[in-house]
Amino acid sequence: MDQLKHDLEAIGWNSFFQDNFTDFKEDGLIPGRISEVQRKNYIVLTELGEIVSRVSGKLRFEADEKSKLPVVGDWVALRIESNNKGTIYAVLPRKSKFSRKVAGKITEEQVMIANVDTVWIVSGLDQDFNIQRIERYLALVFRSGAKPILILNKSDICRELEDRIKEVKEIGPNLPMHIISAELNEGLEEL
Repeated sequence: MDQLKHDLEAIGWNSFFQDNFTDFKEDGLIPGRISEVQRKNYIVLTELGEIVSRVSGKLRFEADEKSKLPVVGDWVALRIESNNKGTIYAVLPRKSKFSRKVAGKITEEQVMIANVDTVWIVSGLDQDFNIQRIERYLALVFRSGAKPILILNKSDICRELEDRIKEVKEIGPNLPMHIISAELNEGLEEL
């Protein structure tokens, strides 16, 4: 596996996570961010490189719901073992999370990704444009704690552009929005 060292601030580390990590540092653990989940293995980005890790037995036992186990985007406290593998002992509190109800379960939550600051919602201005879908996606983003930015693509083929913009402004008057045409390379410089 690639052993690139990671600047934690460049991948989202800030005072919120630092404050929540203090006790773990005293225990000799290091911070890392989950970049991939592979069944029982987690790829964790650290200042020492990418570490293949597993959840400690105690954390697995104490996680009474799967939503308390690490997901992509989570910051964790881990220890690197002698074989250059890691053991995850804690998941730091999340600033945001995208989650849904587990299919078939009454109340169990499935966290899909954590600690996302900004979400780009991309919608075509063609015949597939659907204001209700955009509204659902916006609700999901707002519920997560992240900031939405709407990208409306295919402005070059939309004959009702002003009407579409008006529809969007009705559901999100202060929503950051960019109108682009990927085909004509218009509006892309703003992104």
